[in-house]
Amino acid sequence: MTDLDDLPVFRPRIGIRHPAASGREGSFRNTLLARLRRGAAAARRSPRGGAGAGARQANARRVVVKAHVVRMTPSGAKAAALHLRYIERAGVERDGSKGVLYAADGLAHAETFEQPRAGEKHQFRLIVSPEDGSELDLTAYVRRLMATVERDLGRRIEWAAVNHYDTGHPHAHVVVRGVDRDGQELRLDRAYISRGLRWRAQELATDELGPRREVDVRRAHAREVAQDRFTALDRELERRAKDNRFEVRSGRPGLIDESMLVARLEHLEGHRLAERLSPTSWKLTEGWQDHLREVGSRGDILQQIHAAVAGDRTRYRIVRAGQAWEKDHVGGSDVVHGRVASKGLSDELKGAFYAVVEAPTGHAYHVPLDPRSAEAVRAGDLVSLTTQPDGPVRPADRQIAEVARARGGVYALEPAVSGAAHPHERRLRELERLGLVARDGPQRWRISPTLLEDLAAQHRDRPIRHRVLLRKQPLSLGEQVRHPGPVWLDRVEKDGLAPHGLGAEVQRAVAQRRAVLRRLGVEPDDPNRGAKVRELERRRVGGEIAARARQTFLPTAPDAFRGRVQVGEAGPYREAYAIVSDGERFVVLRATSALRAAESKTVTLTRDAKGQLLVRPSPEHDLGR
Repeated sequence: MTDLDDLPVFRPRIGIRHPAASGREGSFRNTLLARLRRGAAAARRSPRGGAGAGARQANARRVVVKAHVVRMTPSGAKAAALHLRYIERAGVERDGSKGVLYAADGLAHAETFEQPRAGEKHQFRLIVSPEDGSELDLTAYVRRLMATVERDLGRRIEWAAVNHYDTGHPHAHVVVRGVDRDGQELRLDRAYISRGLRWRAQELATDELGPRREVDVRRAHAREVAQDRFTALDRELERRAKDNRFEVRSGRPGLIDESMLVARLEHLEGHRLAERLSPTSWKLTEGWQDHLREVGSRGDILQQIHAAVAGDRTRYRIVRAGQAWEKDHVGGSDVVHGRVASKGLSDELKGAFYAVVEAPTGHAYHVPLDPRSAEAVRAGDLVSLTTQPDGPVRPADRQIAEVARARGGVYALEPAVSGAAHPHERRLRELERLGLVARDGPQRWRISPTLLEDLAAQHRDRPIRHRVLLRKQPLSLGEQVRHPGPVWLDRVEKDGLAPHGLGAEVQRAVAQRRAVLRRLGVEPDDPNRGAKVRELERRRVGGEIAARARQTFLPTAPDAFRGRVQVGEAGPYREAYAIVSDGERFVVLRATSALRAAESKTVTLTRDAKGQLLVRPSPEHDLGR
């Protein structure tokens, strides 16, 4: 059956046109839209309607509006600037080009929004996503919407937007300043953001495209009946349920056909999220909405993984914020080495990033990224990945407690010379939310003398949270093949590699690495291969230091060699080495605890009966100076 089969039969009647009709403009569609607009205006005048309430009709075009408020602290201002750069990124326009920032009367410049205006304490981030966005001129639509918002508020607001066409649903990112054009603080009522703004957006989309046909509405609802996510049907169930009990109406048509709601309840019953109490009543289980949202989120994440690696779905793993590794996910290892297959935003409004990491075993991991990691890694980077439990007391907590103790129990943030956010500001706000410190004025907090003990006690009473640690590897696969020193490829077990994707690339790289080691004089199967490769790197480091310091590098320490100890890091993996120099000659040694303890001191190097190197204190004089 086609769409035409669902339409009523139309039989024209031939006759003389009524004189009154001759002066009318437009068509049936224009007449219908005019009636919709009159109905919408009447609803707006209703005391219960609120702004845009008239758009809440079953056949209105659907629009999703999401909102987030960003506090314009120094760190918030930096995040706002990063957000602007993100929404303007390349690849979001229809032709794959860079996003275009526009405003009410032309193009906008990101620089004007990157710095807060005087008195601007916050900004609003909006995402406006019409269901039929591909049929709209998004730029004109957003401008009409924001002009409507200005009329609703009676204020001249400053905003900028970018359209995104890089997903299945074209949408617009809108940034609204927290002050109007007259410099007065701008606040948006929570009800207006959650309902009024969405209804306004729906009203404008309906005005532009016309109302949805009843058959299209039913089909859209029918598609949602069996979806394993929170849907518009669930939103209606949630709205009408009393104490999680839902009663089917008879004889009173609502926004959604009752048969669709019953079908949805039967689907939820199959998932044990609802229980039928009678032919017309149902009991929804506690937390059913959260369960559906979690299942929907998981489905979206699995799609993101599959789009990035297209591998075996049984090997996809999701690591949520605060979770630890499950050992069976990583073959019993605490650390996974792999490649960033993709990076994106898990929450476009809040700027929360995720990465999909492909392991050579064929597993793929979806992990949250902190801001520093999100800025540091790119798709294609080799990384190491693990989780680490958060301890009760951080180094910043000790510093805060120490400073407050010296200043009578008060910690005041000093402005950073560079203008950047103070390193302790975020932690102080977090401690304030936990009820462990109290604000004592602008940028001042009163710190309890028992802060560290209180943190430890609170940590005992809460589940342990873990942090994801994702570190970019300094060498690519090709660079590891050629590097004259220890690399990750030397530790790869070939038996566990997948025959496709990164696994196949690593197999080829391991074979090339073995050939390079042979040319360097190290047999790949030599049981002492690790020590010999480390010796290659030690000699390379010595040669580099000799070229810079213009001293003679001694590959082997002479007996009773005396010199001053300096400890530093060298090589792509920042290995710790100790340099012992007499001013003209030097040796390079691995930084043992004895050498670290002797840093900046003069020592004598000797050997015991087994040839092991010994470090002994030595007088400071007579070093060839």
